[in-house]
Amino acid sequence: MIVALCTGAEQVHAKEKDEKLEYSIMIAGIEFGNITLTSSEEWSYGELKTNKKWGEIYSVNNRMASWFNPDLSPSRSEINYDMKGRKTRFSFEFATGRVSITRWAAHKKPKKYTRRGDAKVHDVLSMLAAARKNTEDCQQMFKVITGRKVYDVVFEPVPEEDLKTLLGVKRTKPFKITVTRPGNFRQEMKIWFEDNEERTPLRLQGFVKFGTFKVDLLRKLER
Repeated sequence: MIVALCTGAEQVHAKEKDEKLEYSIMIAGIEFGNITLTSSEEWSYGELKTNKKWGEIYSVNNRMASWFNPDLSPSRSEINYDMKGRKTRFSFEFATGRVSITRWAAHKKPKKYTRRGDAKVHDVLSMLAAARKNTEDCQQMFKVITGRKVYDVVFEPVPEEDLKTLLGVKRTKPFKITVTRPGNFRQEMKIWFEDNEERTPLRLQGFVKFGTFKVDLLRKLER
């Protein structure tokens, strides 16, 4: 579910061009891998891959695709997890009040089940697309599904700032992100969107068990 605590935050305007964003991932000051996001007004595709050095320790090759409704909620999505050679695939079909899920795992038959109750659920890519359209810089709350788990995600605006990036100094509109789920899970991050019409995500920073992680934009391509 997305709850926009301000007027008109769900008014969506289509992008004129598709875009491709390429990011580096650093963990505890060490290069970990890369993220690539390719998107249009109707869909988004993302990949997260470890580099060769980290791949020998903890290999990751995750892929995700999402198809959007006009309000940027997802109509369907797929996630392929490949971590340390262990592969799992999820397919989601979204409807009001329910999500139909199919899960594939190695040497097992597909498992189908339905999650009910939440008025609107996002995946990670549709959540990011909706957050980029928050031009009024108000608080947003999402229900986000990543597989078998659903998280509560809150975007809270913080003061604007100039950010030194790999592409130069950029004026940004940052948000504090808080991720929780029932129990004791809680994670806090910060994201910086460029202060322009496209609201390009420039940096994401937070903490994992290995140390501080930082995702920085390397290049942006339009087509």
